[in-house]
Amino acid sequence: MNSYRERRYKTGLNVRTFAKIIGSNPYSVYYWERGKTHPRNPKTEKNIDYLVDLIEKLKKSSKNIKKCIDILK
Repeated sequence: MNSYRERRYKTGLNVRTFAKIIGSNPYSVYYWERGKTHPRNPKTEKNIDYLVDLIEKLKKSSKNIKKCIDILK
């Protein structure tokens, strides 16, 4: 599995929501996940890593993760 897809799956977000949060286009995320392109902006990688880390921390510290993810949307 592609690392972009793995990281998005860890967040539990769909492509559209994931792209919106990291400041990208859903089509870009779609292509990254299929290995057709890669993010051009180095900050995008940092945003993805930050989002995944944040959601993992929320999962550990929150009893109601759905509520936390809804807040991020």
